Amino acid sequence: MDAETRNAIAVVDIDPGQAGEWFDLVNDAHSASDDDWDAFSDQLRSTAGGAFGAAAEAFLEYAAEHGRIELVNDLVQDLPELPSAYAVIREQAAGSPWDDVVQQFGPSWAGWDGSEEGWAQFRDWTYSSANAQDPGMYAAAYEKLDPLNGRPLAERINQLTEFGFTVNAPADQQADNAGIPSMSEIIEESLTEALQEVPGSEELTPEELDQLRAEIADELAREDAG
Repeated sequence: MDAETRNAIAVVDIDPGQAGEWFDLVNDAHSASDDDWDAFSDQLRSTAGGAFGAAAEAFLEYAAEHGRIELVNDLVQDLPELPSAYAVIREQAAGSPWDDVVQQFGPSWAGWDGSEEGWAQFRDWTYSSANAQDPGMYAAAYEKLDPLNGRPLAERINQLTEFGFTVNAPADQQADNAGIPSMSEIIEESLTEALQEVPGSEELTPEELDQLRAEIADELAREDAG
């Protein structure tokens, strides 16, 4: 399995127990597309629903930049093996490849000048360097950094700092960043507002609250992608 196919498997964040259902959706959309990328994209989005909506967007965004329908063609050829491959990738991810990305490449972001051009250079360098070491590290880097592309530079600085990257952006960028809430703060604020409308919310378990936070994060990611 080549790196692009492996990354196409790894780019989605789903429960490993749902992997078979997810890859069946991809295969069904591919079968209905007649090898047309737009038709495949529309079909996958329409069938993904709420359960796999975020996964569909993450997969389509990655595939759009790495071969489009040709990548999907290669992926579905190994359909029976995909759920187990996903489980293996997730198990490997338990070792936190994202932590490896932060530790190995985060300090070098001190050289980013805070510009849009510099962002693209450092982002792509992080992708290529991570992928050269391990596709799982690339997938982790892509998952974290790609959603930041459309955000204001000041927000990116704020989020990278929260990730643990070393960012020495110019003073004007740092000033622009003042008062911008972090993603975790936005999620907590949204959760608080949502719980006010839920009777008995004080009885929710920590696990249930974490699930709500994850759903809010997915919704925010979809809004950013839109």
